[in-house]
Amino acid sequence: MKTIVEERRLKAPTITPQALAWDGRALWLSSRDLGTLQKIDVERWLATEELDPPGIVWAAVATNGAMHLTIGKGLNDDRYVYRYDSKNGFKKVFACPDFTGSYLSYDTGHLYLSQWYEKRILKYDDKGNTKTWRLFHSRPVRSLMTVTSSGRTIARLMRLLHSLCRNNPLRTCG
Repeated sequence: MKTIVEERRLKAPTITPQALAWDGRALWLSSRDLGTLQKIDVERWLATEELDPPGIVWAAVATNGAMHLTIGKGLNDDRYVYRYDSKNGFKKVFACPDFTGSYLSYDTGHLYLSQWYEKRILKYDDKGNTKTWRLFHSRPVRSLMTVTSSGRTIARLMRLLHSLCRNNPLRTCG
């Protein structure tokens, strides 16, 4: 495995950063405590847009011109998967099984949702129908990463996430 070389260190542009996604042009970052979702210009390291989602954004992934998000709502933090795009805003797609769900990934028309406590990863079609699931004897990794043809983009995102977590004084990143 290659050693990751730190290119630059940046202060998190928000408090308690949680969800992180790259859409090919901009970085999307949520704040757990503020309940916001920001679009970040990575060259200037500034928020160019701030959205008010319908709950706490726990995970996000870019999906063919949109974003899919795991959002917690209500006193029990019930989890739902939403779709967001600038034209239609936030649209609820489906409730997570048992209202639990953590991280998301996407690959060629399928959305993957990890359920950390239930020790499984579920595969969904674009309408929210469960296609398959896999049960693990131990808990799966805390985050899922979509592997694309652009390994450099993934490596850049991993370095950026590592930098955000190291510079967060509350150490809320996993």
